[in-house]
Amino acid sequence: MLEELKTWLSEHSLEAAASILGLLNIYFGIKEKAVFWIFAIIGSSLYFVVYSQEKVYAFMVLQLYYIGIGIYGLYYWIKGAKNNNNEKIPVTHLAKKQIPYFIGIFVFLYVVIVFVLKLTDSEIPFIDAFITSGSVIAIYLMMKKRIEHWFVWVTLDIVTISTFIKQELYATVVLFVFYLIFAVVGYRQWKKSMLKSQT
Repeated sequence: MLEELKTWLSEHSLEAAASILGLLNIYFGIKEKAVFWIFAIIGSSLYFVVYSQEKVYAFMVLQLYYIGIGIYGLYYWIKGAKNNNNEKIPVTHLAKKQIPYFIGIFVFLYVVIVFVLKLTDSEIPFIDAFITSGSVIAIYLMMKKRIEHWFVWVTLDIVTISTFIKQELYATVVLFVFYLIFAVVGYRQWKKSMLKSQT
């Protein structure tokens, strides 16, 4: 058993490292710490390589988006804290009038990504496009500190877990099981934070 674990780690060291960074990443996200974005940037850089090797192309490109929004998110959270007397940017609800807007973006991204993936040798174009489109929305809402982003992550985590079991990316499966648990914890934590900021 120990030898099998050593063999797996030697063959999947990059995935294992990215998974560990992912756990640290989500922990600091729940705590609303700006360092969350630093771990997100590093982890996404590693996953870019992992997904390219597995031919999960939409996920691969998604990591570039994560890196970009990670840089902006780090700036946004730090600047927001400075403009708010060094307090954290408050957690808020997504305005109801914005919901159709984000649904429209999701549908548009999904259609475009499926079309592009059909031109490649992607093994899971429809699921890949679904998770990628949802992730684009979720990470943006997280950056803006809209509490509804946790609901999006729960949905995506469930789909991702089933997908990566088939891809045999077991370290990433374990990571997303933790993500799913942390998403529930994160929602409760952010809700407390939101209620506290309203008093």
